[in-house]
Formats: sequence, structure tokens, C-alpha cells
Amino acid sequence: MKINLLKKEKNNTSTSSLSAGRGSILPLKHKGSQRGFEQNPSYTFPYALREGQTGRSMVEMLGVLAVMGVLSVAGIAGYNSAMNRYKANTLISEAQRRAVIVANQIGFQGREPSLAEFNPPNQTSGGTIEDVTTEGLYKQFGIEVSGVTKPVCENILNTLGEATPIRRLSKTDTPRTPITTCEDTNSFLFIYNDDMQGATSDTEYAIDDSSCKSVCGVFNPETHLCDESDCEIPTNVCTLDTDCNSENECMVCDTTSGQCKNGCERVEYLESTGTQYIKTDYTLTSNTKIDILFSPNQQRTLNLWVIGSLVAENKLTGVRISSDTVIEGHINSIKSPQITGSNIGNKYRAVMDGKWTVNNEQGTSVISSAGLSPLILFGWNSSTRENTYASLGLCACKIYYCKIYDNGVQVRDFIPVLSPETSLYAGQPCMLDRVTKKLFCNAGAGDDFLTN
Repeated sequence: MKINLLKKEKNNTSTSSLSAGRGSILPLKHKGSQRGFEQNPSYTFPYALREGQTGRSMVEMLGVLAVMGVLSVAGIAGYNSAMNRYKANTLISEAQRRAVIVANQIGFQGREPSLAEFNPPNQTSGGTIEDVTTEGLYKQFGIEVSGVTKPVCENILNTLGEATPIRRLSKTDTPRTPITTCEDTNSFLFIYNDDMQGATSDTEYAIDDSSCKSVCGVFNPETHLCDESDCEIPTNVCTLDTDCNSENECMVCDTTSGQCKNGCERVEYLESTGTQYIKTDYTLTSNTKIDILFSPNQQRTLNLWVIGSLVAENKLTGVRISSDTVIEGHINSIKSPQITGSNIGNKYRAVMDGKWTVNNEQGTSVISSAGLSPLILFGWNSSTRENTYASLGLCACKIYYCKIYDNGVQVRDFIPVLSPETSLYAGQPCMLDRVTKKLFCNAGAGDDFLTN
């Protein structure tokens, strides 16, 4: 029995169009028992090349695929770029919505800023809006965001300027250091001025003396600006460092201009690892005032000191990190005040003016005795002899500045600097006393101080 694989309706196609010819493929007829095939000349394959026609070569087909691939890659790259811009603009827009509310809270309602009505955290396509803060800022506030990818962060940095009221991006920890580069994943603050004037404002406010960038910049608490009116502009001609002011250990000779210049570079802090300390060459009196800014940087349960020395009653006066949760002011070994809470990495300002005040919490004990030996920074001086040092209780901490007054007269104004490369200290991180213009460097063991 013969079975046609494809039946044609009668009279649908002329006999000539069904004839087999060149360029045609003939279907097969199956012989069931013998599993053999024989040609059926009744069908012409519709996609067959006709006489005189040729197909596309493999090279041509690969060329077409290559062009399509290039266009696809360019299209995907353009799409990703557009999406990153969209995400950046969305995050900026959402942050600005909240910034307008915060500026109104601060400027017109006179209350602490809050994003409570937005029920944060708020997820956007560009990142998560966490909260608002004014800590470490003056006449400014920050909208905190997290989970921002590197491409979105870079788009935001490129967007900043007169087009937005954003003053800058800054780190989420204090001090609010500006961000100029992006990581793979970023958390930062959108910083706004209280009046929402962004790039149109040139004023850079300071929070304390550590905010000043130049060696001679002095923090003005009334204006919250860095006063540089006392900056020394040397004009004397020199050929060697010894030709410059020998009383100022930062002065070096600039061989290019042939004039003396300040060779110290200001840094944010000095950081001890627990083996270094600074001699102050100053001994406490009952009229001493101390103002010091510091932060613990290592969890230690031992009693470690930021500043201190023995007093006449053979007792200690200074500031102690009692544990990783307690900061203490000591006068005659009386602990007052005691600040509790996790302290690692947090900044503390301690002021002794009769009594110790730590972060605005005032103690009760009053200084009444002179010291037996000079104060030291990053520890306490256990010596009982005048002008001698025996360091104990060295802390692993950072000190941003230390000011010491005697009877209302400033006798020490320590700021962290990098000493001149050509000086005796060869670029070491040191404290520069802007009163005596002397460098005070590591008097302890181990490596040099760390800094930023």
C-alpha cells in the first residue's frame, strides 16, 4: 500500500507547477514493510533556490550578527547610564522634599528637625533615606542616605552645583568630611544650609578648631569661621632653613622662591596606638583651664588617660577613659563627671575651668592644688618631680586639639601637624604649639603617631 506524505487538492495547481525540476526537493513516499523510501515527484519545496539564484555566505551572516551585537552593547550601556541618572535624580528629589520640611522646622518653627512624617527609612530607586541630623554642623543639616551604588553616587557628585541646594556630600561620621570619590556602596549626608542656599553660598562654617585647615587658622566661636588674619607671610630671603626664624620650628626655606615659608602641614588629629605620648612642658596650677577634643579608638577596659598628671596630694587630675562605655573627668582623683554609653569613635570635648565639663555635663569637684610634674597628652605623668616625666596609662585615642590657659592667658595651643621634611623630625606627625611656635613630637616608644 502506498501513502502520499502530502496530498494536493485536484485542480489547485497546474501540472507544470508540480513537476520536479532543478532547485526543487522531492518529498518521499514510505514503504512500510521495507522501511525504504522512494521519491514522490508531485511536490516542489517552497523555499528552494530557483535557477540563477544564490544564497548569503557565512561571512555575510557573521557580519550582520557582529553589527547587531555592537548596537546591542551600545544600547545597553546607554540604557544603564540613563537609569543611573534617573536613580540619582530621584534620590536628590526625594532628599530635597525632606530638606524643605526640615528647613521649615528649623527656620520658622524653631524646633529640632525630624523626618517622622515620612516614617523613615524610605527606599527609593537610588538608595535609602535614613534620617536627618545637625550633629557636627553649624547653620546646616544633613539628610542621611545609604545603599547608594557607585554609578549613582558619581552621578550625584556630577549633579552638585548651582542646579541643587545641596551644599556638599559628607561622611556620616564626625567630622563631616566632604566626599569627593565614591565606593562600590556608599552612605553619606546631603548637606544643606539652613536657608537652603547651596552652591550660591561661599561660607564654610567651622564647628571647632579642628575644622580649620591651615596651620594658623583659629576658630572664632562667635562667627563659626576660621580666622586667618594672624597668618604669617614671610618675606625674608633665604638659602637654608637656618636662615629662617629659628624660634618658629615650622619655618623652612623654599628653595624655589628663595623665601621662608611655613613648612608644617595641618592634619585633623594625632592618633596614638597606646605607646606614644606628648610632653606639654606645662604644670597644672589652681588657675589652669584646659580645653581638649578627643575620641577613643580602641576598646580597652583598663584605665587609660587622655591627659593628666599628679597633683600635690599625690592624686590624679585629668581625663580618663575608664572603659569602652565610661569617660571620666578627674580632679584630685575624684571622678566627676562620668559620661556613660558606647564611646568608641565618638568625639568628646572636655573643658576644665575650675571643674571638668565633658560634653556639656559638668562635674562637682573643684581644682585646688598645683601639679607635681608637667601634664602629658595621651596618658598621665606619674613623676613626683618638677620638669620630669614618667608616663603611665597611655591611651589608644585621637586628639584633635588641646588648649591650656593659666590665669586667663593662653600658654599652649596644640594643633596636629606634619612636621617639615627638612626639620629634625623629618615629616613626623607632631603637635604644634602656636603660642611658643615649637613642635612637640612623640616622647614615647613605638612608631610615630598616626594621622589622616
